[in-house]
Amino acid sequence: MGNSAIKSHIANAEKTGTFSLQNSGLKEVPEELQSLAKSLRNLDLSNNKLALLPDYLSHFSSLKLLKLEQNRLSTLPVGIGDISKLETISLQDNSLTSLPASFVNLKNLKSLNLSGNRFSSLPVQLFKLGKLDVLDISRNKISEIPDGIEELQVSEMCLMQNQVSKISKGIAKCPRLKVLRLEENCLTLEAIPVELLKESSVSLLSLEGNLFEMKVFSDVEGYQEHPGCTCFGWKNPNAGGNGSQQSVSSQDSCRGCKHPFANHTSHLEDLGEKQLDEALSMAIDVENLFLCASKDDDPDKKQVFFLLLKLLRKAVSQLTKPVIDLGPLGTPPFEKPTISKVITNLVLYRYSNTSPQDWKDLVDIARTFVHYINTWKLETPSSRQQHILPIAEEDPASYKYDYARWLCFCSVPSYCDSLQRHDVANTFGKNFLRAIYPSVAKLIYTMIEAEKAKGPEERKASFIAMFPNFLSDLETELGDPDSPIWDEDYKPGSPQQSNPVPAPVERKALVKRERSEDAPMNPEPKKMKLADDLSEETVSNLIEVVSDQKKMLGPESVFPDNAPRDQAAKEEECLGIISFHVIGNSLTQKVSKQTMLWLIGVQNVFSLQLPKMPKEYITRLVFDPKHRTLCLVKDGRPIGGICFRMFPLQGFTEIVFCAVTSSEQVKGYGTHLMNHLKDYHVKHGMLHFLTYADEFAIGYFKKQGFSMEVHLPKTVYGGYIKEYEGATLMGCQLNAKICYTEFANVVRLQKEIVKRLIDQKQEEMCRVYPGLTCFKDGVRQIPIEAIPGLRETGWKPADVISIAPNGIPRTALSGAEEPLDIDQLQQAIRNVLSQVKNHASAWPFLKPVDKNAVPDYYDHIKFPMDLKTVGERLKARYYVHRKLFTCDMTRIFANCRHYNDAETEYYKCANIIEKFYLKCLKENGLGDVVKQS
Repeated sequence: MGNSAIKSHIANAEKTGTFSLQNSGLKEVPEELQSLAKSLRNLDLSNNKLALLPDYLSHFSSLKLLKLEQNRLSTLPVGIGDISKLETISLQDNSLTSLPASFVNLKNLKSLNLSGNRFSSLPVQLFKLGKLDVLDISRNKISEIPDGIEELQVSEMCLMQNQVSKISKGIAKCPRLKVLRLEENCLTLEAIPVELLKESSVSLLSLEGNLFEMKVFSDVEGYQEHPGCTCFGWKNPNAGGNGSQQSVSSQDSCRGCKHPFANHTSHLEDLGEKQLDEALSMAIDVENLFLCASKDDDPDKKQVFFLLLKLLRKAVSQLTKPVIDLGPLGTPPFEKPTISKVITNLVLYRYSNTSPQDWKDLVDIARTFVHYINTWKLETPSSRQQHILPIAEEDPASYKYDYARWLCFCSVPSYCDSLQRHDVANTFGKNFLRAIYPSVAKLIYTMIEAEKAKGPEERKASFIAMFPNFLSDLETELGDPDSPIWDEDYKPGSPQQSNPVPAPVERKALVKRERSEDAPMNPEPKKMKLADDLSEETVSNLIEVVSDQKKMLGPESVFPDNAPRDQAAKEEECLGIISFHVIGNSLTQKVSKQTMLWLIGVQNVFSLQLPKMPKEYITRLVFDPKHRTLCLVKDGRPIGGICFRMFPLQGFTEIVFCAVTSSEQVKGYGTHLMNHLKDYHVKHGMLHFLTYADEFAIGYFKKQGFSMEVHLPKTVYGGYIKEYEGATLMGCQLNAKICYTEFANVVRLQKEIVKRLIDQKQEEMCRVYPGLTCFKDGVRQIPIEAIPGLRETGWKPADVISIAPNGIPRTALSGAEEPLDIDQLQQAIRNVLSQVKNHASAWPFLKPVDKNAVPDYYDHIKFPMDLKTVGERLKARYYVHRKLFTCDMTRIFANCRHYNDAETEYYKCANIIEKFYLKCLKENGLGDVVKQS
């Protein structure tokens, strides 16, 4: 690896405290690392060819994490014991045979991985490490667990795939040992000390793969007294799909270990109801987290899932509250000032002199921005590297650590109630904000509409006008490292505020969009300027007319022909006759009496309207803490509802039950109920529904936008969604830009506007012109265009056609237009398209943009176009006029320049290929391209 690349990693490590250089073929540790001796906290040099570590490694006084997996190390430097702050060491898959004597000085070491080395005995240095909690020394050549083992302070020890044939009785006296894994060793039944089974605190003892059959292990002396168990406890492996469980007694024998079932719960007898609820909540979280870890293919997410899984299992076994303490990840907040403090400083710094009304709007804007930061779903590091353009200021290793922190402290706790959840805005700071700001700035315009709809109309207009300026100001401050918003102790009125608008500084744009300093950020993409396009004034007048009921006369205004199905339900909601509430049960928080009554009521509705479903099954799901129910309440009692479960990591929601009581059907309640559910999920960033519908429900779900064609791959929902015999899987994909409860009104308004435009155009066309009188005065002939009204019908003067030397027709009159012969036009377009496709710079435009590679592209480009689509249109004889072709080609270049930054390769390709395309047009006699505004 070159010096420039190492210098880049060094520069990033100076900012983040993390140096990661994996899979780089390093044969020695870079000398440049010495400059980080005082500041480096995390060092990862895994998957290299290191055979020796330098002595200066002992100078890294702040180091907490050291990962040297899959190298060629045979010894460790003597000075490693001087790194007193080390908490985690991973030396997996090396060639180590011993540890230096100074290893006993690592008093803060909590986790040690020595698996896959060449140890023949258990290092005695480990016995002196008082804070060591997890020890993995599997896949070595250890033959016995020696005397003195009782001094070891670990709670979990893994000795799998060794050669252990002897275990010291002292292991029963290990004060904290809870998990002991001895699979695939050389143990006989006689080698297992009776004290280990009778007196130890080990709760999980794994002995599979040794020199005896596990079925005879239950006959060993002390087995019945062993407090731990090697089976999976109370779970019934033959439970049916309807959720029914076989009734068992506490004195029945467990099939896995032959213990009475009471032994599995004996440690819970003295717990109060609150503690039992907390333990049950943790057990449910363990099960769900294990399911997520087993189904997810991303290695970064799986690693975090298993770390949290281990943490929760430990908390369940010890009946303690789980606390996320993963050493190298640190504890929140990770940066100061935090994002919430930065946004507060921005408002105080930029807008302290605004009017009270504007100040109120700005505070709402700031809160809305922070809300979207808190609910933002981060890309996985591997996915980000695939489609995000390289950014010099961003270190992939730094983003990977931030992603792991986000998962542990913000994302997973949002659906694991037993873990403490932290808001993103109060956890991260400048580096995190810079990493996600480009994506947030592009997508926030489409997401903000649902929030703006809550305020009155005049405030909505102010909100729309001020929000782009707020983002523009934030972007400016992000590019200024000396901005006062980065001051943790900033207060309004401080000396920095004397200059409210800082001088412009040279910086790299954070958003892929070029614009002048004073130009506002326009959330809408550029539109083609058409000659017959409507003016803004005309559109405003039409909207004013169709929105004013006093101006809308006629029977349609009172008795509309096609009233929306949920119109009556919407009117009842406005009058307060009905209301909608998202409710659910909880094991960790007290549930109000009203909520419980509504849950019971909606459970009764489901039981009556879905008679084929077992009542016990319905009850279990409705009251399950992981399920939520959108409840329709009328006259204080539930008359309908939709029970659903959200899977945030998988990105979809399963609709389990949907019903309205029979006496209240055919009133539009079902449609309005589904629309409320869609708005609720759009607000929470969930855009996919899945459900199994029986033959009576398929029609309803089709009317609500569901289809039997499921857009999600089966790997996403397989194993998560409950399957029902005889039912059909249906899916629905939501659009984040639509407010579904208002969608019918919006469409109806659009239809009314189009109808008014047609009427207006017909009035203009129906004109009577006086006859021609010039012939009475002796005029023999006049130009055809002089006939009154002829041009208004769309007629245009004909051109004189000549043939170019290459055989392609061209116009002889400058500026005139002639609809060429269709075959000649097709041949000319085919020549131009072929030349453009063969150009070296045409590669970005040959096929449509892949949505998986660029997820937000189609949120900003409303009318995509590419050369493949142009070719398909040409084959379909779509281009009956040259303007249709030039408009499509021009749109390709306009879209590229709108989405990409001027410095990108895509932007430059668009400029090059457009010049070449214009040249080809002239050579083939097709004239100039249609101009854009």
